[in-house]
Amino acid sequence: MANDNQRSEKPRRVRASERRAAGGKSSNPFNTISARERRARSGRPAASLTSLTNEKREPRIDQDTLAQILSHPTREVSEEELRQTYSYVVADLRSMGILAVSLMLLLVVLAAILPK
Repeated sequence: MANDNQRSEKPRRVRASERRAAGGKSSNPFNTISARERRARSGRPAASLTSLTNEKREPRIDQDTLAQILSHPTREVSEEELRQTYSYVVADLRSMGILAVSLMLLLVVLAAILPK
């Protein structure tokens, strides 16, 4: 009972930090390290939001280069090439349609049979 009263007086975070400070195998049996401790041990400075966005920025294209790219596409594809390349899509759509119609028919048949 005294242990329960002692527990309720201190917040969970305080109790956890005291257990970590005390050390021993019972406080951290799996030898885990918090993210804060990992960052502190790595020695590299914390990245700010502005530094992350500056690193990922793509190089800008000037107007002349953009106009050149848009006026001369790299490859023109005919409709026949598209039909040959993506013929499996039509077959997949057909099979999904057949499956959907058959399942709808099954539901209608079950609705007619089951209430009786």
